[in-house]
Order: sequence, then C-alpha cells, then structure tokens
Amino acid sequence: MTVTTAARPSRPVGHDPLRGGLRFLAELVAWVAVPWALWPHSPVLAIAAVLVLVVPPAVFGTLGDRPGGDPPVAAPGAITIASVLAHLVGAVAAAWVLWPTAVAIVVTALCVAVVVSEQPRWRALVGRGR
Repeated sequence: MTVTTAARPSRPVGHDPLRGGLRFLAELVAWVAVPWALWPHSPVLAIAAVLVLVVPPAVFGTLGDRPGGDPPVAAPGAITIASVLAHLVGAVAAAWVLWPTAVAIVVTALCVAVVVSEQPRWRALVGRGR
C-alpha cells in the first residue's frame, strides 16, 4: 500500500494548531484589554483601537500565509509581522495597566511564547523560510 501526500493540502509554515492557538489567544487578549484600558480616557479612542486591531489584519495579509485562502488585499510579510507585534505589545501594555501582577505576568509570558513560536512563520514571511 502506498501513501501519498499529494492529496493533502499543505499548511503554510507556522500554522499548526499550537502556534495558531497561542497567537489567537494573545490577539484575543489584545482585542479585549486594549479598548478596556483606553475606555476611561476616551471611549472614541477605545473604539478606534478595536477597529485598528481587528480590521487591518482581516483585510491585509501576505499571499500564501492564510490556511483558508489569500487575503482581500496583499501586503508584504513585514506588514503581517508588524500586525502581530502590535497585538502583542498592546496585550502586554494593557495587561500591566489593568490587571493584577500575576495576570500581567501570564499575559507577558504568553506573548513571549508567541514571539518564540512564530519564528519559522516570520522567516517564511520575509522570504527566508520558503
């Protein structure tokens, strides 16, 4: 019996469930924490932050990076990496502003884990891993 891998769709580099799950969890923290931290200062700024965190990654992306298909608007890999980093920085900063130290440490550790686990994907996004 011969097994072939030709029928299986290949995943883009760095898109296994663990890496994707860590990245999604960190993005979710950013989507919740950043507007929450900004709301007392300016509700308009908090709403704008949600839009900035959610809309650009949904619209812009690197061709071949999304397992579900290409994005509506193609962008260089550096833009995709910058988007992930913006989410991570926002999540960490908001966690330290909003929550007890123990929770902020967990969020920081999560974001560091994302940076470490994203390295193969980021190398591929800038053209060194494909």
